[in-house]
Amino acid sequence: MGDAMPDVPISKEQATSKGDGMSAKRSPGASTRREFLKATGGAAAGLALASVTPTKGVMAGTPARSTPAAGKVTLVWWTSLAGAVAKALESLARTYNEKNPNVLIKVENQGTGYPELRDKMMAAAAARQLPDLVLMGNAFWVPFARNNLFEALDDYIKGPNGVDLKDYFPFVNRGMINGKYYQLPIPVSAPLFYYNVDMVKAAGIPMPTEKWTWDDHYNLISKLTVKERGKVKVYGHAYRVATWNQQQEIWAYGSQMSDDKYNVYLDTPPMIAQWKRWQKASAAGENHIPTKGEGTTLEMFATTTVATTWASTGSLQRFEDMVKGRFKWSVLAAPYGPKGRFAAEGGGGIHIVAGLPKEKRDAAWGFVKYTQEPEQVAFFAKSTGYLAFTNKAQALMSDFLKENPLFRVAYEALASGGRKSEPFNDSARAQTLVFDTLDNLAVGTKDVETTLKQLQKEATAVMIEEGYLKK
Repeated sequence: MGDAMPDVPISKEQATSKGDGMSAKRSPGASTRREFLKATGGAAAGLALASVTPTKGVMAGTPARSTPAAGKVTLVWWTSLAGAVAKALESLARTYNEKNPNVLIKVENQGTGYPELRDKMMAAAAARQLPDLVLMGNAFWVPFARNNLFEALDDYIKGPNGVDLKDYFPFVNRGMINGKYYQLPIPVSAPLFYYNVDMVKAAGIPMPTEKWTWDDHYNLISKLTVKERGKVKVYGHAYRVATWNQQQEIWAYGSQMSDDKYNVYLDTPPMIAQWKRWQKASAAGENHIPTKGEGTTLEMFATTTVATTWASTGSLQRFEDMVKGRFKWSVLAAPYGPKGRFAAEGGGGIHIVAGLPKEKRDAAWGFVKYTQEPEQVAFFAKSTGYLAFTNKAQALMSDFLKENPLFRVAYEALASGGRKSEPFNDSARAQTLVFDTLDNLAVGTKDVETTLKQLQKEATAVMIEEGYLKK
């Protein structure tokens, strides 16, 4: 990953398997208002977006969300991440405000994750009450940019107060559609397998190693499941369905869920085999999908009712704060399959909402650029577990990563098999359809092959309706 730290060698070519080509081709272009309802999942979310009418790159009539103090530009920044990540984002805004007394960045947290933020952005768009800046996840921002609700950043990037894209790793290209940048990264991540070391020892089984396989993965969660009188006391694994994690297994068996032309492949033999394994594990009580009342998978892991889970590298510091030394835990990158090991790139980035007056737009860019400075990128990575995404920032991380080996795991995983998330996630409707179907499939008794073949038909129809695919 550049010369700054050769012992964690993520090259610009390795950091994502698709590189510039897929990012540049991501979107078929601006869509109609009807398509926006579909693309943003408005029907599924139950939100009324009939008033959304994009006009020439801006959203007409979008009002300022706050009244600035005299002589000061006030910008509202929506985020949706919790714990140590939320604190780090707030710190970025606070230090910027201290250095720039004529600008006030107001952080407003809009929930506990990217899906909830997406829904609130849809409601805000309908009400013409959008923020000035927003931090959105990779799988959620594209429909908004397609409908001209985000500002293209290219003029700022290339301008006299711009940023040097040559210093970035290819993660930056995930913010591009149709040759224009609408996002610059802040959180950059990969899924990690979190496991309770004490529970592995208590079970008397070997510790998983860096060379583990997907067969090892399923065997491990089975052996870590604890039952008393026929009831599960400790689940071997807790898993919230999300293709971000699951695509790694699909890739390891030589398949994919979609390609860069938005064709979907949801009923392939590797998909069918994967979901039969998950369904079997769930039926045996080895895998558990938490209810809302039980909290997140990571929260269940922290209470020791679950022995393992998948979570973001960006949760490392947050989880350490949750556990407070009560038990020993560790992390691994994704297992190997017949075709190797892969790591799905994740995270999100910062956007400027379209339609701001020039003074606010320029002030917003000033803050965006600040978040990209090497010192700020390194600060955020050290504070959270997310990855530094420029050469200069990574140079500032070298000693820290040597002292904190768990923070190194995602770098090493991306170096050996980093790959961009599946393109079908650009469609919120398709994403929701896939998530809901797989969620129900994992814990139910439906025939896997029949269900996935139907999902293939329905997801293809969605991609055609939204203009991603031609009939």
